[in-house]
Amino acid sequence: RFNPGTLESELFGSGYGIPAKNANAFALLSTGELAIGARRGIYFFHPDSLRANPELPVPYLTSFRVFDEDTALPGQGELRLSYRQNFFSLEFSAIGFNLPEQNTFAYQLVGVDEDWVYAGKRRFASYTNIPGGRYQFRLKAANNEGAWNPEPYTLDIFITTPWWKAWWFWLSLGLFIVLDTVLFVRWRIAQVRRKEAMKADFDRKLANVELNALRAQMNPHFIFNCLNSIDYYILKNDTDKASDYLNRFSRLIRLILQNSRSEYVNLKDELESLKLYIEMESLRFEQQFDYEVKVGRGLRIEEIEIPPMLLQPYVENAIWHGLVHKEEGKGHLDLAITRQNGTLHCVIEDNGIGREEARRLRSKTATRRKSMGMSITQDRISMINKLYNANASVEVIDLTDDNGKGMGTRVVL
Repeated sequence: RFNPGTLESELFGSGYGIPAKNANAFALLSTGELAIGARRGIYFFHPDSLRANPELPVPYLTSFRVFDEDTALPGQGELRLSYRQNFFSLEFSAIGFNLPEQNTFAYQLVGVDEDWVYAGKRRFASYTNIPGGRYQFRLKAANNEGAWNPEPYTLDIFITTPWWKAWWFWLSLGLFIVLDTVLFVRWRIAQVRRKEAMKADFDRKLANVELNALRAQMNPHFIFNCLNSIDYYILKNDTDKASDYLNRFSRLIRLILQNSRSEYVNLKDELESLKLYIEMESLRFEQQFDYEVKVGRGLRIEEIEIPPMLLQPYVENAIWHGLVHKEEGKGHLDLAITRQNGTLHCVIEDNGIGREEARRLRSKTATRRKSMGMSITQDRISMINKLYNANASVEVIDLTDDNGKGMGTRVVL
């Protein structure tokens, strides 16, 4: 049917009673009827009696199958499927009484299909390997004239997510990996620190053993020198001085034995034993020199601790190799102790003959004595630095006159 006013045409086929396949002759009668000749006869009808199909088919699902097995549809609410049921198919139809076989369909699984899938007269849809999540299946139908029902059929579908793909699993896994990494790093750091602590403790013990050994070597060396002095008086038949010297020596030995039991002694006790030693040496060398011990103002020597017998070898060296060989004038020995920028400074200075002249004069005995006392003390200082991460140092300075002649030695600890 053609409308010349709107230039629109409508097609009416056999569904409207017209023998479209067998019609081979047409005639418009004066009554307005249309006569159609066909193999079985002539058909008469008035074109105004043709009406368009007003019925819109109502779509619905006829079955829902998971792996070709029927699954009951919920009366209301959503259809819940496990992640193992993500292969499914749907069959559908529509309620309509006018030419239902001519109905066409379109569907969409929201979240999977980007747009409507026009299926024509096909009445099924299938989906495979759908990931977990929420979806909505929508179905609409059109009648034989292509008029679509504006209200589609909808079915909400929820597919569970496997635990190894769930967000909480990945979050937990990430947190576990981070925590495991942190714990491993902390364990590794603790392990390294334990090894370093064990090594440091071993090094400290080893250094302490070496330091004790050096200190043990120092005591016999000093005692040997004192016994030589007593022997000197006995050989001179000076029993009074030998007795006095022996008394002083006994007192000094008690102080040395008392101090040698400790890694550190207070500076007051160390200076007491050092003064006693200097007095004994002054007696032995018949007052060839005098001495002075000066302590800086505000220095609390009873609270300051130093390794025992650390200053004595330098004092001994000043006496034996510097002062006793002085021929002109009286020898003088100065010991000054001060604090500078939080560091203890000990300066031992003599006006003896100097190191250059002493090297020329010293005997094998003197060489042996120096090598023992000075070398042992230098080793002790190195061990102290290693053991306590300290920065102790020794500097020996030659004192000369304007002509370059030796005028003594200064030792700075």
